[in-house]
Amino acid sequence: MNVRSDIELVSALPMDRAIPRHLDADDFARLSRRVVLKFDLLLLPFLCLLFLLNSLDKSNVGNAESGHFTEDLGLPKAALNVSVAWFFAVFVSCQPIGAFFGRKYGMARWVPATMGLWGVCTALHVAVQSQAQLVTLRVLIAALESGFYPTVVSCRLFFEACEVDHGLTRRYLQI
Repeated sequence: MNVRSDIELVSALPMDRAIPRHLDADDFARLSRRVVLKFDLLLLPFLCLLFLLNSLDKSNVGNAESGHFTEDLGLPKAALNVSVAWFFAVFVSCQPIGAFFGRKYGMARWVPATMGLWGVCTALHVAVQSQAQLVTLRVLIAALESGFYPTVVSCRLFFEACEVDHGLTRRYLQI
């Protein structure tokens, strides 16, 4: 059975955006602006919070050491350095893999899943009792965090590249 949609897409050139047939160019532009506004007002503050939490997590083990983290757990001082080294090695090497899965499953599924698991792993720091547990936990956190940034930045799949580029530029430069 061949089912045809009531909304057909019209495109003058193959490189143009397809506009639904029932919308004229002005309506489509107005709708596009509304979508970008919703993105700016609803999604970006939440993503900024997640970026902040990611940044805090990268430095939290070092900050915990200033409170004698390794002494309290009875771990050698080298345990912290080993866990940080493994964290960044895994974090950097897993970013292409995280980006792949982010594109495969989509930002709406991938980011909440990885950030939820990341939160659980971060909370598990209270249960660490050995160097192996600390390193394992930091490796898991690194693997989960590694897909966040490339997936969020690749939101250009949903918006025009110029809108995303200008939006990111304004936010990073605080304009």
